[in-house]
Amino acid sequence: MRLGRRLRLATLVILIGAFCVSIVWRGCENWLRSSNYGRTVIKLADGTNVYAVRQAWGHRRQLYLTLDSDGCRPANPATDYILKNEAATVVVYRVTSTGLTIFSDLKPFEIQQPSRPWTHGRPTVVVAKDPEIGDLVRHAQQYSVSVADIPDDEVCLINLFRTENSFYQQHPQ
Repeated sequence: MRLGRRLRLATLVILIGAFCVSIVWRGCENWLRSSNYGRTVIKLADGTNVYAVRQAWGHRRQLYLTLDSDGCRPANPATDYILKNEAATVVVYRVTSTGLTIFSDLKPFEIQQPSRPWTHGRPTVVVAKDPEIGDLVRHAQQYSVSVADIPDDEVCLINLFRTENSFYQQHPQ
């Protein structure tokens, strides 16, 4: 009788310990994991390269437009156009002679514009209502737009050694 009780208690302790170890392991893995990213180059009429970048850090995702070619850096609110919808994977755009037009199903305030405007190719944000964003994606050629579907298939191992390896990094305004 005593042996059975000890065996049940030992089994319970082992299960609770294994559960705690798995939680700590997953937490450390997420904390230490570097980001995944993907980027697409959008060439403007004046030769400027704009990079559409999609990043994933743990369970957070972000899509932004930047002039910085380093896809491993998180978006900088001072210099980048940040789409706040974490589910976004595509950028619908049109290159014009004056710069770039971005089409979105987000309201204008849901696309964070940089505090320091770009000097070249400054994007114009247009909310797609008629046609809707889904129509623009499906019939891009008909509406003379381009669609950049950005995977997050590259890994930023360098971020293990950077101080700015998080979405929570505060950038100077």
